[in-house]
Amino acid sequence: MKILIVLSNLRTNYEILTFGGMFAQQTELPLTVLAVVGSDKESNLADAEKALAEARVQLDLPESATKIRVGDLCEQVNLEVEQGNFELVIIAEKSTSYLDRWIHRFPAVVVAENVPCSAIVFKGKAKPIRHILLCDSGAGRASVLNRFTAQIARILPGDENVTILHVMSQISAGPGVPGKNLRANTDELIEEHTLEGLIVEADVQALENLGIHSLPMVRHGLVVDEILAEAGSGDYDLVIVGAHDDQPPKKFLLENIARQILRKINKPILIVRGNEDFEPD
Repeated sequence: MKILIVLSNLRTNYEILTFGGMFAQQTELPLTVLAVVGSDKESNLADAEKALAEARVQLDLPESATKIRVGDLCEQVNLEVEQGNFELVIIAEKSTSYLDRWIHRFPAVVVAENVPCSAIVFKGKAKPIRHILLCDSGAGRASVLNRFTAQIARILPGDENVTILHVMSQISAGPGVPGKNLRANTDELIEEHTLEGLIVEADVQALENLGIHSLPMVRHGLVVDEILAEAGSGDYDLVIVGAHDDQPPKKFLLENIARQILRKINKPILIVRGNEDFEPD
């Protein structure tokens, strides 16, 4: 897997480089660090080169593994991903002012929403990934977990625990879904052989096949609220949600959910992106 670390803040990069380096250690494929500056002013380029020099030392990278691009952050990251065939982008959400948050201006979030591959928005302090919250609705032909195991799981250490969260919401429930299923716990859904129960069972089995310990969990309520509540209540090192390639109006709903979580969560979050027709090996 080719990983691209994007430096959006040229003065405070130690944490994101440490975080990205943990992923890169699990793969022999090349890691690239990209610095994007808004203009080619000499001072901007000097700051970028200094940041990349520090990155090369911290990650023990050759000079060829670092690059500077000039222009709009989102546009330049997309160009680099497409030209370099990167499969994962890691970018930090830098501290924003109250005004930025009030007008919903989050550059890292915009990159993660638009980049044509999976992306991690890093927040907080870098620490080993030991506990993961994976939010899987099972929507589409390939669930979030299927795409995660095919694309991302192989670059993790392998000793992490995964909580698989499925939110039962009356809003998203289809016609004819029994009311008791909207209140059932995990064991009850599995025993009743409901669609959600089958998804949970399949998810647990998929992770067991990789030697990853998992805990299935069902919460009831609004999807965004329940995901944020669980993420905030547990000691999670990474939260995973999916961005589905689907048709409107469902596409809008799913992307809106991912967008809300991206902007409100205070933990590193991975957006797993992939074609719904994709089938893992």
